[in-house]
Amino acid sequence: MIKPINKSLLFTYLTLIIIITFLYFSLNVIVTTWEGFNLWFIDFKKPETANFSAFIAGIFSFISSLLIIYTIYVQIKQNKEQNIQFAINQFENNYFKLIDFHSDNIKEFIHVRPDKATEEINTGIIVFKRIFEQFFEAYKIVDNNLDADILNGIYINETIKKENEKFINNILINNKNINKEDLHLTKTKINIAYLTVFYGTPEGDGSIEVLINILSKRYHIESLNKVLTELSSKKTAYYPHQRYFGGHQSRLGHYFRNLYQSISYVDKKTFLNESQKEDYVKIFRSQLSNYEQAIIFLNSLCILGESWEYNSVINDKEKGLISKYQFIKNIPQNFLSVVDIHPNYFYRHIKFEYEN
Repeated sequence: MIKPINKSLLFTYLTLIIIITFLYFSLNVIVTTWEGFNLWFIDFKKPETANFSAFIAGIFSFISSLLIIYTIYVQIKQNKEQNIQFAINQFENNYFKLIDFHSDNIKEFIHVRPDKATEEINTGIIVFKRIFEQFFEAYKIVDNNLDADILNGIYINETIKKENEKFINNILINNKNINKEDLHLTKTKINIAYLTVFYGTPEGDGSIEVLINILSKRYHIESLNKVLTELSSKKTAYYPHQRYFGGHQSRLGHYFRNLYQSISYVDKKTFLNESQKEDYVKIFRSQLSNYEQAIIFLNSLCILGESWEYNSVINDKEKGLISKYQFIKNIPQNFLSVVDIHPNYFYRHIKFEYEN
């Protein structure tokens, strides 16, 4: 709400100026008519009227100038506060529209559950649970077929390998007890499994070709032939010719674009202090289910979502959006431990809710 002009303060300044003006003219009259007097042994003689009047005029002019300057300062300060409040009002209006859009987008999610013998259609927020379950299935297949020996030669060039090592080294700061090779392997498996769930493996719509093309830009695809064959051969329970991983690009792509825009929108506002930014992001975070936060975590470790955290982190003191705003702190303990994935290994700056 825009603050109104402080009329009482303005009235006070005007009153003071009127009083000062009155005193000035009163003293001038006294000086003009005063003839002097004797008090005990002291003789108070009439001063020279012109000099005394000039002296008094100078004092009152100085005081009046200070009051005018202060009045202008206060008014400028009020105008600045009003401008900031106006900007906040506009920001809030747009921000809450983004939150509403986020909720409306999720309500439109429709997905046929692949692990049921009869077609079960899920809608809305429950779809995230299904995506989460499908990631588990993909990760187990990748985990069974990708070991440390394959990992050693999986990257197509040294540049990509060094980028991943830099990523892992950054994570390992202050986490000396975590095995570097295990963490490296876990992130690679998460990347492959998540990309599989995101793009899917269906034939005919180009999804499997897109998946292979993206993987081939990072890994020797022949090293993943066994993994991809098993991922592609998994079928739905309700239809034996339908591939299990149907893909969620149309859902998650839109979801993450809006989510990233919303949090970046808060983060870039210079008229908000850090505490205010955290409070606004907390409002958004409160809308997210545990499954959503888990998917956000997995997405951030995949090449599709590294801009959330690790592309912006240069050293141990800097934080990406997820750490800065504790965006996945509500993931329950052991939520992903069934596949031996621990979010706190990758996000050392986040104080997870279960750690309180």
